[in-house]
Amino acid sequence: MKKMKDSGIEWIGEIPQHWKLERLKFHAVLNPLVDTSDFENEDEVSFVPMENLKSGYHGTSIVSYSKVRKGYTQFNAGDILIAKVTPCFENGNIAIASDLIRDTGFGSTEINVIRCGDISTKFLFYYMQNPKFIERGVSDMFGVAGLKRLVPEYIVSSFYPLPPDAEQQAIADYLDRKCGRIDAMISAKEKTNALLKELRHSLIYEAVTKGLNPSTPMKDSGIEWIGEMPKTWNMSRVKNAYDIVLGKMLQPQPKNDDDELLDYMCSVNITWDGIDLTTLKQMWFSQKEKDTYRLRSGDLLVTEGGDVAVSCIWNEELPECYIQNAVHRVRAKEGFTNRFLLYWMQVLKNIGYIDLTCNKATIAHFTKDKFSDCPFIYCSLDEQQAIADYLDRKCAEIDSVIAANITTIDKLKEYRQSIIYEAVTGKTEVA
Repeated sequence: MKKMKDSGIEWIGEIPQHWKLERLKFHAVLNPLVDTSDFENEDEVSFVPMENLKSGYHGTSIVSYSKVRKGYTQFNAGDILIAKVTPCFENGNIAIASDLIRDTGFGSTEINVIRCGDISTKFLFYYMQNPKFIERGVSDMFGVAGLKRLVPEYIVSSFYPLPPDAEQQAIADYLDRKCGRIDAMISAKEKTNALLKELRHSLIYEAVTKGLNPSTPMKDSGIEWIGEMPKTWNMSRVKNAYDIVLGKMLQPQPKNDDDELLDYMCSVNITWDGIDLTTLKQMWFSQKEKDTYRLRSGDLLVTEGGDVAVSCIWNEELPECYIQNAVHRVRAKEGFTNRFLLYWMQVLKNIGYIDLTCNKATIAHFTKDKFSDCPFIYCSLDEQQAIADYLDRKCAEIDSVIAANITTIDKLKEYRQSIIYEAVTGKTEVA
């Protein structure tokens, strides 16, 4: 059994007695210069958009050198890339540059580049995924919430436990094998969940456009993306079947003595999975406004702003609550049910109808007029309720499997982190 010693750094703990503890600046260079003197403006070069780095370095774009020769980060193949901004090297925002034209790449100015000298790039790459190292780096970040930046000094001046070269390589090879297997299992679960979500979308679409009886006579709906629908069904507009009320404009101060400070729902509270009360805000309402904007059980809430047209049913999550003008409140007219409309909204969202309606080239708003004019396919109230009951059951079954897979993925990621931590701090015997 290897002999250990105290590293003197609490979050590193003990390390093997023969390992060194040194600052990275003596073994690597942060944001080194890159020689691009032989590039011509028309040359094709590799460009790494920030979103590609954030998703685990999936692919590079090809652009002309003239577009990136000034004002962009430059790096060589084999350099380590780390996002400077939140969440920096969390959640896959760290990669080793590869597959670059002429072994040179360009990227956002929000990328830090590390070029290793006399230490293993792959060992350092894994060490920087050590959860305790990440935790310390995140705690030292500066700036406003949501745009905090990694302190460059944290990277180069922190102490790193460094084994001899042969051990660095052995640890890197070990983690390649172990993490490769874990990543493959995570990928398989994620692919399964993607397929399950597609199945869920398909079930909803088929049920609300074709009904539950596959042998029922059909007719042309008159809408290309719907195709045929049951012969007894009809097409209309949402406004003909539902009453829609857009919430109240923000009022941070009372206007009258009888105004009350009350809870309200905004777009962040509305999810496809139901009401999210993590963030709960208040504003002032007059007595008349309380009558207009108060929620009651069974109301359908639909987002007007933010991620538009996201919908869920209000089930009295709070004893008294109201709506702000980023949310529509919907109540069914006679012969209709909100539960059926909830599934219809998912169809409109999933097929891209909402995005086209809201023109996502600008800030999207699903206005009352746009909502009211949405096409709406309908059947008898009994059929609507039967379809909603069927989809409640089927979607619950699918969601349960998806949730179980997410739990497994989270556990695999935790296991991956623990393996990395134990290996890069010398606590695991690496064969």
